[in-house]
Amino acid sequence: MQPKQPIAPKYLTGVLPDLMNCGRPQPGAVAHLEVYHDDDCRIWKGRACSCEPDTRLVLIDSKNSQ
Repeated sequence: MQPKQPIAPKYLTGVLPDLMNCGRPQPGAVAHLEVYHDDDCRIWKGRACSCEPDTRLVLIDSKNSQ
């Protein structure tokens, strides 16, 4: 029996275009996705996300930041 493939959370579909538009990461650069789940989201009980979390893509270029 084949292992079940994980299903990407629905909220990632809104963030994927932003991630793809970042282009290829440059040395010293970091892309970090912040996900803010609701307090009553099932994810806090170890289950699949049941909310529409806020997301924020943070790009950090270590060469230009202090």
